[in-house]
Amino acid sequence: MIKAEYRPFIIAIILSLAVHIGFGVSGIIRPTPKLSEVKTPTIVMRQFSLEQTPPAVVETPSPVAVAPKPKNAPPKVDKSQPPVVEETPAVEEDRLPEIVEQTEIKEEQSIWTVIEDEEETPVTEETSVIEEAPIVKETSIVEETTAHNNSTNDGVIRPQDALNPQFPNSAKLKYEGPMSITGNMNYQRDGQNYTIYAAFHIPFNKREFEVSGTIDGNNLIPHTYTDKRKGKVYASALFDRENNTVQFGQGEEPTQSTDEIDFAKTPAYDLFSWAWQVAINGGNMPETVWVTNGKKIYEYRTENAQNGMKESVFDTGEGKLRLLSLPFEREGSSTEYEFSFAPDFANVPALITMTADGKKQTVHLIRVELDGKKHWEARRETGVRNKD
Repeated sequence: MIKAEYRPFIIAIILSLAVHIGFGVSGIIRPTPKLSEVKTPTIVMRQFSLEQTPPAVVETPSPVAVAPKPKNAPPKVDKSQPPVVEETPAVEEDRLPEIVEQTEIKEEQSIWTVIEDEEETPVTEETSVIEEAPIVKETSIVEETTAHNNSTNDGVIRPQDALNPQFPNSAKLKYEGPMSITGNMNYQRDGQNYTIYAAFHIPFNKREFEVSGTIDGNNLIPHTYTDKRKGKVYASALFDRENNTVQFGQGEEPTQSTDEIDFAKTPAYDLFSWAWQVAINGGNMPETVWVTNGKKIYEYRTENAQNGMKESVFDTGEGKLRLLSLPFEREGSSTEYEFSFAPDFANVPALITMTADGKKQTVHLIRVELDGKKHWEARRETGVRNKD
């Protein structure tokens, strides 16, 4: 008999063995992704615009002013009286083709005569001319470009129905990593506001990130950032643009604060707003930016980032994702998070590396949905089933 006091330890050991065996089996079943660096860059990150075109407003047509009666207008017909049918003189059958041809020419000339007269008619206070704009069908990139399969002949994964999608107003991304780590990230724009939610399911630990902010022109301006671990707030940050400061620290109420920051010259971001801003700008950033993970805040030097951009290919086992990563450097600490972007999918974050307790954990993209349309998804079964 096993003593009661030892039972919890034995159960924990059995569960740990089961988890590790499961991870090993899953690694055998699923192909192991590989990352290889491309020495000669062949792709670039496009720069996008967040300026939204206002929706077309359907206007109710105003009453049309009655045009003045022409001088030689025909007399009005009394509808109460039956119409008078005039007898048309008989036409010889031999002359019918000639008469029809002349009639068609006259009708065609009369139409163009009316159009020319309308163009030359001046618009006065009493009369108005309503010009109707031609109906232009908005053609999406999906319709303009040739459809592509998930993986083309060169083995590169590209959008299923469109080349180079525009920057989305909403994006739903799913990730997978080793040891059955899974994750998802949702970016959502609502007018001039945006939110980002990311969750990573690590064995015995779930990490959630929540961001809210506004959009000014082409810039994301974060307001709040929260890092949750196992359902509890681990760290948070508040961006105070009125006082030019960023408050940060562990817990729900940040206790530390930066000195006065010139937000216009040196923008401040949380980790995820920074990643999406890089995607929007195509890698072009100011010389320096502030980035906080909630617990601390760092100043990144970015003047050489564009020139030092690295291209890599990530083999998912079902095709290759083309990636670009920017080597942002910060002083005094090793990088805790690293993002690589997918130029073929509107620069969305495709590879995320998290460093915790000296261990690196990398998740890669397995599903891309932009503006409600699924562009690509790994066909193989992942550690956690994807439910739409």
